[in-house]
Amino acid sequence: MNKVGVVGAGYWAGNHLRAWASQPDAEVTALCDTNPGRLAECGQRFGFPRSACFTDVSGMLETGKVDILDIVTPPSTHPALVRAAAERGVHVLCIKPLAESRAAGLEIAAAAKAGGIRAMAAENWRWLPGLRRLHSLLESGVVGRPYYAKYSCLEYATPLMAPGVPMDQPFFREMPRLLLYEMGTHWFDVWRFLFGEPDRLFAEARRVSSHIAGDDLALVCLSRGSFLGLLEVSWASRVSLEEKLRGIEQITVEGDRGTLVMDAARDIRLIETGATSRILEPGCGYDMMDSIRPMQAHFLECLQSGAPFETEISDNLRTLSLVFAAYESAERHEVVHLDGAAAAP
Repeated sequence: MNKVGVVGAGYWAGNHLRAWASQPDAEVTALCDTNPGRLAECGQRFGFPRSACFTDVSGMLETGKVDILDIVTPPSTHPALVRAAAERGVHVLCIKPLAESRAAGLEIAAAAKAGGIRAMAAENWRWLPGLRRLHSLLESGVVGRPYYAKYSCLEYATPLMAPGVPMDQPFFREMPRLLLYEMGTHWFDVWRFLFGEPDRLFAEARRVSSHIAGDDLALVCLSRGSFLGLLEVSWASRVSLEEKLRGIEQITVEGDRGTLVMDAARDIRLIETGATSRILEPGCGYDMMDSIRPMQAHFLECLQSGAPFETEISDNLRTLSLVFAAYESAERHEVVHLDGAAAAP
């Protein structure tokens, strides 16, 4: 049985704790947060005894009762937490965004390597059932050679972030880089998962809501050779209100033999030349827990087998590089040419 220590007792930690409870080969044995009030509230809600609650991660790790550290804290804390885990031979699952900079990302990767531990980025988005199925269909060659893709993620969120309005993550208001950093790590990771590594990128980013400091609207062109792609993302789109959905995620992939479409209802359909479209996969769901559970299961399976994680820390540095390249492009109004492997830092 793998003993898990969760550091961070905020909003998203609750999702991780609920998902760990469904893993037959893991048990959360300790909880840590530097905020005593938040720690007490979360500990009580999930039934942790006081002896299993810590305000200092070193104290939690020194008990020797933790094999895995699940890091669910802000990016600024990640380097120190990974170092602390690596020094004690504790494996790491680390929430995205991995780091605040390329240098910090490299520091995390180096600490994990020096400590001989396994480390994986918690990029749960690629584990959503619809995206897993879409990946399998693309791998099967059902559309032939893809030449264009559009990935659209629209939600109405930032206009609702007025001062004084209760929020699960109020720090969003103050982040100087918001949409492409906070959620872009998910979207760029999914892009790489579905379509491979881009070799050039051009981005435009805007701030629509007056309630935030960062960006909440962006268009990113991601291309490789003759393949063209568009990432269209917004946290200020009323379309999601009209559709009465939490958010709208739609993907279109055009190939020389057919077109795959995952629509807002998360139906996946195939359109072939001279034929009407047919649904290959009906509504695949959008429950975040259906992405966190298989992500954790994958982490545990790879720990046991020694197989590489899909989102190894070293791999996630490439995703992080796309985030920073997008901001660089938007600020300079220039195409960023990557190294053919997503511009590793």
